[in-house]
Amino acid sequence: MCKSTTDTSTFKCKCLEDELDMISISAREYNSLVADSAFLGYLESWGVDNWSGYEEAHREFRENK
Repeated sequence: MCKSTTDTSTFKCKCLEDELDMISISAREYNSLVADSAFLGYLESWGVDNWSGYEEAHREFRENK
């Protein structure tokens, strides 16, 4: 599970150390995360992973964790 924080320029992800660690987020943030996850599922099922920039996006995401 990851704890994420965002600002206007970067996305940072810090993995929590223990599966029992818990965080609190607003219902609005939770609903946004659920919607984003569902949308990502649709993108992947329609082949976004074959997009020429997909690997670059993953690389940038990993570098900014």
